[in-house]
Amino acid sequence: MYARGILFGKMKYELGDHSMVRCPETGLTADIEFKTKGWVSGKYDAVGGFIKDSHGKNLYEISGYWNGEMSLKNLTVSLSSGSPSCAGISLTEHQTGKKEFLFDAAHSRPTFPSVRPIEEQGELESQKLWRNTIQALKNKDHDAATDDKTRIEDKQREVAAHRGEQEWQPALFRRVQGGPGGPEEGIEELDWVLNAKM
Repeated sequence: MYARGILFGKMKYELGDHSMVRCPETGLTADIEFKTKGWVSGKYDAVGGFIKDSHGKNLYEISGYWNGEMSLKNLTVSLSSGSPSCAGISLTEHQTGKKEFLFDAAHSRPTFPSVRPIEEQGELESQKLWRNTIQALKNKDHDAATDDKTRIEDKQREVAAHRGEQEWQPALFRRVQGGPGGPEEGIEELDWVLNAKM
C-alpha cells in the first residue's frame, strides 16, 4: 500500500505488488501485478498480468483496473478442442488476439464470507478471540477494548515463551519443501500452502 500526494495535492492510496495464483488441477498460473501510477504517465488502480500454462507460456493477458473493469486477451495462436477454459470464456481459435470482458469490480456484489456460529468456533479463531475487543470498540469503551487487547496479547506472549526455541507450526498451513528437484518442485515461489487435499 502506497500513500501518494502527502506533500501536495489530495492524498491517494495505491496498491502496488505482485500476486500469483496457481491451479493444481489445470496447471494454469495467474501472475497479476497491481501497478502504481508513475510520476509522468500511468493511471491509478491499474492491474496487468498473464495467465500462463504449466510450461510458463503466456496464454492470456489481463488488463484493466482492480476497482473497475478488467479484460482478458487471448494470446494463443491455435487451440485444440481439449484446451482449458478460463473465467467462463470458451477458448476458440477465432478469439486469438481479441479482448474479452472479464470482470467489473465497480458493479459487482461482494460475496461475504460464510462462517460458523461463534459457539462452534475454536478459541483461537479471530472472530471469537477478538469479539469482546470489537464489541468494546463498537460501544466506544476504549478502556475495555485496551484491557481485552492487552489480555489477548499477554496470553500470546506467554504461549510463545513456553514454546521456546521450538518452531511454531500453524494448524491449517504447511511450509513448502520446494526448489528445483525438491519434493514439491514447481511451487518454490511459495512459503506456505494449505495443509489440505483439494
